[in-house]
Amino acid sequence: MFRFWKRPSSNVGPGDLEIGLGGGYSSSLADDDVVIPHPPVAEDVPSELEAGIDPEAALENIAPHDLEAGHVTTHRWRRVRKLKRASVAFYQVVICQMLRRNRTGTVPDQALVHDDHQETEQSSNEASTSGGFGIGVDELVQLVKERSLEALNRYNGVHGLSNLLKTDLKVGIDRRDDEILLRRNAYGSNTYPCKKGKTFWYFLWRASQFSHLLVIMFAAVFFSLLRIKTKGILDGWYIEACIVLVTVFHIIAIAVAEYKQSCRFIKLTEEKRTVYLEVIRGGRRVRVSIYDIVVGDIVPLKNGCQVPADGVLFVANSLKVAEQEVTASDEIVQKDLQTNPFLLSGSKLIEGIGTMLVTSVGMNTEWGLKMEVSQKTDEEKPFQGYLKWLAISASWFVVLFASVACSIQVGGYFSGVTKKSDGTPMFIYGITTADEAIEFVITSLSFGIATIVVAVPVGLSIAVRLNFAKTTKKMRKDKVLVQSPSAFERMGSVTTILCHQTGIVTLNQMSVVDVWAGGIRMQDMDDVSQLPTFLKELIIEGIAQNTNGSVVFETGVTEPEVYGSPTEQAILNFGNKLGMKFDDARSASLVRHTIPFNPKKKYGGVALQLGTHAHVHWKGSAKTILSSCEGYMDGANNSRAINEQKRKSFEGTIENMSKEGLRCAALAYQPCELGSLPTITEPRNLVLLAIVGIKDPCRPGTRDAIQLCNSGSVKVCMVTDNDGLTAQAIAIECGILTDASGRNIRTGAQFRELSDLEREQIAGDILVFAQSSPNDNLLLVQALKKRGHIVAATGMGIHDPKTLREADVSLAMGVGGTAAAKENSDFIILDDNFATIVKVGLLYAWLKWRTWAVAVYRMHTKMMSKR
Repeated sequence: MFRFWKRPSSNVGPGDLEIGLGGGYSSSLADDDVVIPHPPVAEDVPSELEAGIDPEAALENIAPHDLEAGHVTTHRWRRVRKLKRASVAFYQVVICQMLRRNRTGTVPDQALVHDDHQETEQSSNEASTSGGFGIGVDELVQLVKERSLEALNRYNGVHGLSNLLKTDLKVGIDRRDDEILLRRNAYGSNTYPCKKGKTFWYFLWRASQFSHLLVIMFAAVFFSLLRIKTKGILDGWYIEACIVLVTVFHIIAIAVAEYKQSCRFIKLTEEKRTVYLEVIRGGRRVRVSIYDIVVGDIVPLKNGCQVPADGVLFVANSLKVAEQEVTASDEIVQKDLQTNPFLLSGSKLIEGIGTMLVTSVGMNTEWGLKMEVSQKTDEEKPFQGYLKWLAISASWFVVLFASVACSIQVGGYFSGVTKKSDGTPMFIYGITTADEAIEFVITSLSFGIATIVVAVPVGLSIAVRLNFAKTTKKMRKDKVLVQSPSAFERMGSVTTILCHQTGIVTLNQMSVVDVWAGGIRMQDMDDVSQLPTFLKELIIEGIAQNTNGSVVFETGVTEPEVYGSPTEQAILNFGNKLGMKFDDARSASLVRHTIPFNPKKKYGGVALQLGTHAHVHWKGSAKTILSSCEGYMDGANNSRAINEQKRKSFEGTIENMSKEGLRCAALAYQPCELGSLPTITEPRNLVLLAIVGIKDPCRPGTRDAIQLCNSGSVKVCMVTDNDGLTAQAIAIECGILTDASGRNIRTGAQFRELSDLEREQIAGDILVFAQSSPNDNLLLVQALKKRGHIVAATGMGIHDPKTLREADVSLAMGVGGTAAAKENSDFIILDDNFATIVKVGLLYAWLKWRTWAVAVYRMHTKMMSKR
């Protein structure tokens, strides 16, 4: 509500926010109250308004600046924005009133402000919108926070909400930079505040707390006083002063090294949170950073991805979401358009596909309110900790040794044990003078203190820090981000690397290179256009409709742009070679419902209405689809039954493709009546259209890197969801396997059926782990660790964090990895290259050699200095 005050008062409530042209107004305000000050008189109106300039353009001349200058807590930032908009709306109304009355020679009456109350509230509602959009940020935040269907229906559902946000649900927002900037200014950016790192003075204070440095400082000062005592002020302090100066420089060097390391980790943390995903802008799928998403964006979602912002679904097919990180609930939530279309930033898609309209980003989301970034900038490395302990222990041992030696020497002197060269005692009670006794004591103390100054190992800790900083910088150039320094040292002891095939061992750049269709097998993709017309139309129909990708034809460009996952892109490119017109193929039939791709069942489908009849197209693993097929299309556009002999022929084709290292997929369809469409959820009685072999080439340099691991007694185990024969062929190509005997290959199903003891016994022999799930990978890591292996494991998807946390060293991929995998990893491999993983171990060996070389050099120089 608004409260209008006629008279100023000097009593301002402690929590009130003043808005106006000076002065305060007393009140005890409610949370939603907005204080509107005494309106300006006619002479306060700028001359620009008199000249007919738009009041809004000149508003800044009299608009209050108290809001920007005030101190407002972060818990009130929404209230601050509401206050500011209300103030702007009020001044618009008041300025117009003053202009009208000034022209007629009247003086503004305070009571007239109350008469314009309704007009002010209406203007406030109009001003609550942002950047010319039809809805403000507060309304959007509240909509998702309450998750109220009633509130959504007040905006006429998602379609009405998209109109208010000026978003086309099919085309998305405009791709122009000024449009993106306008939305970012109006609704905020999709970024979160990070904790500030500690200052340099903190690290300087911490570096000065090392006890062995304090021992050196004390010894040097005390020894300097003794030398001044014996040799005088002009000759007794130079050496010790240099020792103190060097110690101070040593402390500063430690502080600088740790401060730079802290800054580096903060920067790396920002980089690791960068996740790329696709949004629809200008009718095209555009790959953008998660930080570049704005309100109004259309975001396609699929199984395994993380929701990048708060939003509302307008397409949902069997969508299940895990929201435990946001709501602290362990339950998997079913999302649909009728009962629960709201998505929260930070939640993860467990199953299904969907498309959402972004309504809130950044700190306006539920995730943003709970976001708190923790930095591991103060983590002490084990080797560094060991050398620190060694230096401190050696320091106190030297102090103890010097004290005992000094005590024995002084005790022997005063007891008469110490003799002169002629055999007489050096100290004879009553004969030896006090000056002679003091001189001997000083000489003994000088020996002890000199021993401390020379023997204490000062340079070990700073040597480790400087070498580690140099190594970390080198790793950054080699495309590695170090999140856990302790894991960097564990990497040097790794005996087994558990590595994903797709995207790490291979390039994850897939293409269809082998096709069976119409009774013939084609390995030259230029021949596929010669397929029978009806068969080709059915294949194109299935490819265009049963996909999460898209094909965009740009004006003046001969080759279309293909979007989607690597597998989707490969199949869509195959459709393009068949002559597919993507948009025409999708508009030729009506999608009745979708069966999302299920990673466990390895298939997905779509039900289409074509006039009075219907087709259900299926796509998935070749073996799975073939098992549901009862017929196939021959070269004469006829559907023929699959007998036992023909089935074995198809199985042989799939086996031959797999032995060549190809991932085999199959396309099939099921003709049916319109009335039976809602009941079809699984493939049955299918007609096989095509079997396609998809090639994912081995990454260059991987074979050499694997051979280097093998020469260093580090075993590489490749895990994949591919068929065993496909995985075996790729492993032989990359050098993981040397033959095709199959004795080092196990599938996930075989491994999980074994007992714990049996798993431990065979885990060390597995080099290829085929058809494995994240849970199977976790079992393998646990079995290897029980057998005494030091395991490094890679991770990419949202289901991999358990495996990453279980492994001794965890490595997430920077390009194909999800935010969940990156958050639970010790390293981020920025180029997804297996050879880069091997570099981590090599760089640790280099660091270890450099550190021990420095340690040996320091010990040698100490020994020589004592001599």
